[in-house]
Amino acid sequence: MFRLARWLLWLVISIVIIGGADQALIRMPITVPVLSPLQNFYIDFRGRLFGLIATEQPQAPSIEQVIDTNSETASTPVSAQRYVYVDDSGTLQFADNLNAIPQAYRKNAQPMD
Repeated sequence: MFRLARWLLWLVISIVIIGGADQALIRMPITVPVLSPLQNFYIDFRGRLFGLIATEQPQAPSIEQVIDTNSETASTPVSAQRYVYVDDSGTLQFADNLNAIPQAYRKNAQPMD
């Protein structure tokens, strides 16, 4: 019985210390340069943690919904054809389409696979 009472006493003391540290990090204005980012992180972390428990939290869109939305709003498909050519200095250059290649190099431009 004494072991159980001692265990419960330590549990209560631990909960009080953790609760006090929690409230101190949330409510106390911290001006120390090192501790200020820690306080901002903790407040953000605590908000997100309790946000997981909240029942009326707005749901973020699923990945499929984001992909569907972006695919519907895309105006034109991106051309997969790219070209490679060599300029006067011997440097290998890449272009997304033939119009991006200077006229002098178009005859030697080759499509990439």
